[in-house]
Amino acid sequence: PERPRELEWADIPGIDAGLRLPAHADISGHRAVMATPLGAEHADPANAGAVIGISKHAAVAGDLVGIAAQGALTEPTWAWTPGAPVFFVADGLLTQTVPTTVAVMPIGTALTPTSILINPLHAVFIGA
Repeated sequence: PERPRELEWADIPGIDAGLRLPAHADISGHRAVMATPLGAEHADPANAGAVIGISKHAAVAGDLVGIAAQGALTEPTWAWTPGAPVFFVADGLLTQTVPTTVAVMPIGTALTPTSILINPLHAVFIGA
């Protein structure tokens, strides 16, 4: 297989320094993503330790995807409960419902209904 492009750090004001990786597969916007040897993919709870942040936008396979690894991220369509943790489930979907299979990994905390503070914590594996 072709080697992925080198990691690039982007200076994106207002969020954090921002990481950009080539998308190994199509990536939806505002999903938990993980790093693989071939690039970024939607996060999978079974591989929670590989999670590196949340995609800032959608990207097609082969394009660079911006990833917010820490700090605040806002999305106007979100409707979070402020102060409650945000988790991810299959395909990197974000939720405030505590997962009950495979792994529980808070990826951040809701600051407002439309923003979260990204701060990935260690995963706790609870079953298969």
